[in-house]
Parts: sequence; structure tokens; C-alpha cells
Amino acid sequence: MPRYSGADRYFPTPSPVRRAPFIISGVPADSFTMEETVRYAFHLMERHCRDGRPRYACTLNEDSLAGTLKLSLDAKRSAVLLNVFRQADMVMTDGDSIIRASRLLGPALKECSAGADLVHRIILEASARGKSIFLLGDGDARDTAARIKERYPDVTAAGWDAPAGSTGWRKTQAWVADSGVAERINASGADILIVAMGSLKEGLWLHENRRLIRAPLAIGIGRAFDAGGGPYDLGNFRTRPCRPSVASILKMVALMGPSIFLHQYARAVTPHGYLKMCRSEIVTKHGRRAGSDFIALTLPGSVDSNSARRIGALVSSRPAARLIVDFRTVEFIDSAGLGMLLDLILRWDASEYPISFTGLNSGVRRCLRVNRMYDLISSREYADVEEALASR
Repeated sequence: MPRYSGADRYFPTPSPVRRAPFIISGVPADSFTMEETVRYAFHLMERHCRDGRPRYACTLNEDSLAGTLKLSLDAKRSAVLLNVFRQADMVMTDGDSIIRASRLLGPALKECSAGADLVHRIILEASARGKSIFLLGDGDARDTAARIKERYPDVTAAGWDAPAGSTGWRKTQAWVADSGVAERINASGADILIVAMGSLKEGLWLHENRRLIRAPLAIGIGRAFDAGGGPYDLGNFRTRPCRPSVASILKMVALMGPSIFLHQYARAVTPHGYLKMCRSEIVTKHGRRAGSDFIALTLPGSVDSNSARRIGALVSSRPAARLIVDFRTVEFIDSAGLGMLLDLILRWDASEYPISFTGLNSGVRRCLRVNRMYDLISSREYADVEEALASR
């Protein structure tokens, strides 16, 4: 069983924003406003001061989602990209299709929270806090750094780099493994690393180099630097608004396949309200077996955004015992509920305690498979709580 050591989700300091990931085809996305994204980003930097572990945030858009779905890509690359997003400390959204899809699959994401406007706010906050930044990416990083320094004279620019040969999948693999880039960033002493080379490449680079980079926070903005003064020119900070359209949602359906939308939406329209009324109880049982403590968590009939918040309040953010998640009464799971499950899995996998799952019916398994979550559960699934406790 893989251990997601890079994904500690408990907070050593109180978080100013509650993280509640939304799941779209197995890929998590944080439902933050732009302001909440900035606040959470600097909270991640504060956590680095406590434990010394650098954090990274990446951007989810149509291209990166397609990269995880094996569309015209080899299976190895798709699996790597899916893991990149699962282990990220924050996943920002960029694109109207992602926003519109969230409205069908579960609670809607609040807004697009990536791109040049985010960098504008990050730089303002970094300037106020006396933090330095380093620019890394495709395009003209040098001119972009100069324009930022001209517009924000108080910001400390630690440096910039635009590595050659970072285009194409094969070349990207070799460039990602080049430790010289990480060494130059570390030598600059930067507090914040801004990576701009498209969400696919920057996600791979951030994930593979997370143990080499010493900057407290690295942020991938999902687009390349532009020296031409166009609408995506980072120096001008003009961003494309999210304007959902029929064309955008059709594009998302084509990317993901109709089954995901039909499965989630069809289950949402009929049983959901009834289940919320009559099967809303969440039960936690603490016990001890064979000298070790355990927590048995019985999920409600409807695992949605409301029950996900309640579960978050019942289950400690710092794992201190084995966790057994019981699905025997579950009939409906939306994308917020899937995000809660992923959060529990990553949090317990980063600890010394195991997590197990029991009571899954065929409908729940089908939902997990459609949303590419069953691979994280199948190897630790048991018939009931007693069987889970008897396992080692």
C-alpha cells in the first residue's frame, strides 16, 4: 500500500480557512475564493515554520484534468499526474469548464482561484510581509520579473530562471529530474516560488522536486510567462474571467465521459432529500482491541457537504488511533463527500495509524470506481468492523 508521506493534512496552527476539497473524476480541487486562496497559501508558509516541510500548490484546468484521464497519453503519465494532485497541499481551479462541472457533480466551487490575478495578490501580501519571490517557468521570466519589480518596488525579487528544453513529454521528464534548477532556487533564499509553465509540466516538477526545494511555498499558476503584453501577461495582471457556457460543459463531458455526470447527477435528483431527512446520523465509537486504540466511524445515508463538515468536527484532525470507516448505511455520496474521504485517507496514510473501510455496497463501489477513488480503498476493504479489527 503506497504511503502518502507528503500529504499531512492536520494543522499545527489554526487554519484561517477550512479546506474542503471537491472531487472531480478522482482529482481534488479546493473550493476557495481568491481571497481564501491567498490566506491559505500564507497559512501553509506558517506551517513550514513549525515543521520545516515545504508545501506546494498546483492548478487544475482542462489540460491537466485530461492529463490524468489517459487521453492520448500513456498510462504511466496519467497515474503520475493523478498522484500529483492527490498529494498537493492546495489545488486551485482555473477554467469555466471546471466551475460548471462542479455545479453538476456536487456543491459548486466558489470561483476560479488561479492565474495572474492570484499572483498579483500573492505579491502584494508578500511585499507587506517582507517575503521574497522567485520566478520559474516558460516564456520570458526575466522580463516578467523586471515588470513586477517596476510595478511593485517594495517586493524582494530573489531571482528568476527559464530552463531550456522543458517542452514535450520526453524532454519534460529529463528536465524535471534536473536538480540544478532546484539548487539555483535554494541558493536564492526565496520564500515563495512561482512556477509558470502550464499546469501539466509545473505539476510534475513541483511534485518530483518537493523534497529538494527549500522555499516554504511553491505555487504553480497554470500558464506561461508572456513577454508580449497580451491578456495573459503576468506583468499586467489581467486575467480571463470564468464565464461558464454550454460549450464549456460539453467539453468537460467529452473529457470525463458521460458516465461520471449521469451517475452523480441521477443519484442526486431523487434519493438525496429523503436520505438527508431520515439517515443523517453519524456515529463514532472509540474502543481498544489487542492493546491498540481504534475509532469506528459510521457514515450517514447521504455523505454530502453538510455531513462532511460534521464528520470533520467529530474526527480529530491529528490521527491518534486506527480509523475504521463504516459505509453500511450509505446510499449517496457527492463530490464534497468524496473529498472528505480523500482527506481522511491522506491524513491517516501520513500517520503511523492504519485506516480501513467496511460495509461497502455495490452502489458505493460503483460510485467510487466512476470517480477513480476505489484504488485507494480496495486493498483495505473488509466485510464488517470485526473483520477489520482482526486484520493486521
